[in-house]
Amino acid sequence: MARLRRAIVADEQRDFEKVHYRCAFGPSTRIEQTGRCSSATLYSQGTDMEWEAVFKLITASIASIGAGGALVFALSSWLGKVWANRILGNEKHKLESELEKTKRELDVIKETTLKFQNDKILTYRAIVDVVARMLSSFDSHQMGRLRTDEAGSRFDEFNEQRLRVYGYLAMLAPQSVMTAQDKLMDYLILIAGGSVDYDWHKVRELSINLLNEIRKDIGIDKSPIEYGGEL
Repeated sequence: MARLRRAIVADEQRDFEKVHYRCAFGPSTRIEQTGRCSSATLYSQGTDMEWEAVFKLITASIASIGAGGALVFALSSWLGKVWANRILGNEKHKLESELEKTKRELDVIKETTLKFQNDKILTYRAIVDVVARMLSSFDSHQMGRLRTDEAGSRFDEFNEQRLRVYGYLAMLAPQSVMTAQDKLMDYLILIAGGSVDYDWHKVRELSINLLNEIRKDIGIDKSPIEYGGEL
C-alpha cells in the first residue's frame, strides 16, 4: 500500500510539473489546485501577445510611412525646384528676346524719326534760301543795281528752285505750311511778272506767317514770332 501511494504521488507530481512548465510565464503566474493554468492567466497572456503584435505592426507601419513620406516630400521639393527654375529660365529668355526686339524696333523708329525730321529741316532751309535770294534780287532791281537781263536770269533760277522745293514740301510738310508757302510764292511771282508792285511790308507779313507755320511743324518752339523793327 505504501508503495502504491508513493507511485500515485509521484505521478501527480510529474503531471503538476508538466502543467507548470506549460504555463510558466513568470513568477506571478498562478496554478490552480487542479494543476491547470487559470483561465484569467491564459486570457491575459493571449491579450498581451495580441496587443504586442498590433503595436509592433503599427510602429513598423508608421516608420515605413514616415520614411516614405519624407522621401516623397524631398523628391517633390526637388522636382518643384527643377520645374520652377526651368519655367523661370524660359520666361526670362522670352522676356529678354521681347525686350531686345522692342529695343531694335525703338532704334528703327528713332532713326527714322530723326532722319525724317532732319530732311524736313533741310527742306525748310531750302525755302528760306530760295525766298531770300529772290527778295535780294527784287531789292537790287529796285535800286537799279540789277540789269534787266540779269533780273530775268534770276527769275528763271527762282522758278526752277521754287518748283523743286514745292515737291520736297509736298512729301514732308503739313497743309498749313503748304498754304503759307503758296501765298508767299504767288505774291513773289506776281511781283516778278509786274502784275503788282513790290511791297516790302506785304512780303514781310507773308514770310513771317510761313516761318511761324514751319516753327509749329518742327515743334522746337511753337510760339509765333513777329517783326519788332521800325521799317
